[in-house]
Amino acid sequence: MYAKLAIMGLKRRKGRTFFTALAIAISVSMAVLLVSVGVSLKQGTSMMYEKDVDYWIIPMDSSVTDIVSNSERTMLGDVHRSLEKINANPDIKYATPVLNRLIYASTGKATKSILGVGAIPGNDEELLIPTHGLTPGDPRFSKGAGTGEILINEKTSRLFGLKQGDKLRLGVSSSNINNSFRVMGIITEVEYSISPVVVLHLSELQELTGNLKEDRANYIVATGSNALDYLAGLFPGTVVLSSYEYSMYNVVGDKKLLATAFAVSIVSLFIAVLFISNAMIMSVNEKQQEFALMRAIGIKPRSIAKMVFYESLFLSLFGAILGILLSGFGQYLLNTLAYRYFEAEHVSVIDPMLQLGGIGIMLGAGIFSALIPVLMIKRIDIVGTLGGL
Repeated sequence: MYAKLAIMGLKRRKGRTFFTALAIAISVSMAVLLVSVGVSLKQGTSMMYEKDVDYWIIPMDSSVTDIVSNSERTMLGDVHRSLEKINANPDIKYATPVLNRLIYASTGKATKSILGVGAIPGNDEELLIPTHGLTPGDPRFSKGAGTGEILINEKTSRLFGLKQGDKLRLGVSSSNINNSFRVMGIITEVEYSISPVVVLHLSELQELTGNLKEDRANYIVATGSNALDYLAGLFPGTVVLSSYEYSMYNVVGDKKLLATAFAVSIVSLFIAVLFISNAMIMSVNEKQQEFALMRAIGIKPRSIAKMVFYESLFLSLFGAILGILLSGFGQYLLNTLAYRYFEAEHVSVIDPMLQLGGIGIMLGAGIFSALIPVLMIKRIDIVGTLGGL
């Protein structure tokens, strides 16, 4: 009953309800978009295949996708042997260590820094990272002979004017680019359009960057089911996360990003409380005679307060839902403009947890905003208010 009366009250003031909800929506959408851009920047290359990963094995205290400053202490070692242990579990469908490094590439005419991604190719139906066209397995590590095979994304193809079958030299410095690789294919997935990328066998990138001896990688990703406890038991000194936990880890595990998310949430909460409180105070002032009459006929102040509480809650929920819709449009607009002017897509990836967080904050704002109007109801002078009727 209270919910129905609250909805009727909001419908009675359609203009005010809409503009208040719109202000809340803008606040929510801006907050979600700002945090989503921060998360996307932090995720870096992992964002390309995050949606397909079920489990992440990450070094303790490591910045998961820091491709520049990861040291020996923040990398996994002996990853090929670890992979054998992982694959011993029948619940694991596919797993691969991943090594990310900035390297230099050259065709002889131009030298550019690009992102190298090392992984172990599997069967086409198992792939997390596009490695179709590369020899399955990791021949350099198992047999001692490298394949000299690479895949490049469309941005790298345009940058160097390369096509399938062409050669590209790679190295760790601009003065030492002596390793020649053949382009086996071009990655067309939009997730790989953020920056110039080259994908190659893990051990060949390890050899190129000096990580082969200790067999190091940044992290291990896997697909499967019911294997979280098994993986945690295999790697007690690491962080083992499910896909759901990984999304939260990216925010909570980064102090700067967490501080940004907290500050944005506080500002959004303040704006929402300001608008909702203003709307509810105006509503109570307009309905003073109605409320006074309700109290005069025996309706308890608690019951009237519930009506106001529900009205505030529904107003905040309406604004939050509208904000989620606006954030989806904002995400599309940001990604479109980024691709048009910088040839980069997915600069904003909105995780459902961010959207749920935005809704939660707005519901909190709705609850808090109802406090002042509820106090106003309790102080209504029944005689004085009805005396003018």
